[in-house]
Amino acid sequence: MPDSSPTNRHALVIVVDGWRASSLGAYGNSGLPTPTLDKIASQSLLLDFLLCDSVELPQYYRSLFNAEHSLRLNSLKQVGYSLLKELSKAGSKTSLLTDDSWLGEFADQLPLASLTHLNLEVDQPAQTSQETAMGQLFAIAGEHLAELSSQRNAGSEDGSQVTWIHLSGFHGPWDAPTEYRSGLLTDEDPPPLEGVSPPRYIATDDPDELLAYRAAYDAQVMVLEECLGDFLAASHQYLQSQPTLVCLTGSRGFALGEHGELGTQAKPLYGELLHVPCLISVPETTTPIPRFGGLCQPADLGATLSEWLLGQDTTEGRNLLTLFCEEPVDWRQFVLAKRGDEVTLRTVAWMMRTSGIESAASQELYVKPDDRWECNEISGLCPDAFQQLQALQEEVLPAFASGQPLPAETLAENLVKPHR
Repeated sequence: MPDSSPTNRHALVIVVDGWRASSLGAYGNSGLPTPTLDKIASQSLLLDFLLCDSVELPQYYRSLFNAEHSLRLNSLKQVGYSLLKELSKAGSKTSLLTDDSWLGEFADQLPLASLTHLNLEVDQPAQTSQETAMGQLFAIAGEHLAELSSQRNAGSEDGSQVTWIHLSGFHGPWDAPTEYRSGLLTDEDPPPLEGVSPPRYIATDDPDELLAYRAAYDAQVMVLEECLGDFLAASHQYLQSQPTLVCLTGSRGFALGEHGELGTQAKPLYGELLHVPCLISVPETTTPIPRFGGLCQPADLGATLSEWLLGQDTTEGRNLLTLFCEEPVDWRQFVLAKRGDEVTLRTVAWMMRTSGIESAASQELYVKPDDRWECNEISGLCPDAFQQLQALQEEVLPAFASGQPLPAETLAENLVKPHR
């Protein structure tokens, strides 16, 4: 860890909407090579299990900016702690670059030094990855960092600089060059998809239809791989000139038919929607880069940025910078996500999903981490574990709703010890 003071530190945060952890080789994907992303992962703190507490973008940013769970009562306008507000008070300058329509409009309410909202009309595949929506936003971001570097060298900028890049990503245009999609399919496979609009909602278990959509998604991963690699290479001088934390993550995953639904409007809170990648690097790290298998949520990213840029601790999020130095002895034992009446509760050893508590058909239990895709529902085989998790859920939800501290995270051994 560098010994620079927080006032001399900077951050580059890249958030890609709809980016599944399973799309990276570093997270076990063997079907699509991602060498650039895997190299970045090898040089970063990799969080094995960053699980979103919501799959709604406003809730995601509530959690991150406030360094607390998104179910807390306070809103984005009424907060006890707000990362961007505290950065502004400390004299830090935050620049947001995005092509997301909601975030671009909401950003007018945020204390930003600058906002770049790229509003593209995309109606056909790009000729090259650089011409895609992601490529164009990364190009603008590269120009932004080059300008910051010039201002620093001229002595016209001091204090912390935060560059926040939010890509609509897999919720944005699927405009990869046509040959990217076709190259992922053989002559015996269905033809590649046409068009550039991401699927909104499709209920299907047809393997040929799923294969075509998964190939189109992977083609967008190839675009991200290329554009991100080019951007980081071009920004190398900026990143090396001052102590800069780099965080690369997703804001929610994307369903590709694992549970009979695919698209941006797929609803059930399974791992394909909740599990996102997260890679964090800091300069001058001398110890081996760790890979952390504990349960993390977006509030931890807010807490980490707060500590890095401000030297401030927060109440709920965990500071991930400590993981560069030592394996934590006391880490959270469960995480929770909620949308409507659907709740997913995850411990190290189990995942419970309920939707309408009175309906037995909507009570599900899966062994973790072995059942990666939640394929084998076993609530009827393990009723004791299910009842224990249900009791925990009934205790935790009121605490979130009332703004009270969560109950002590000392769970029974059978809930936190993976089954082997």
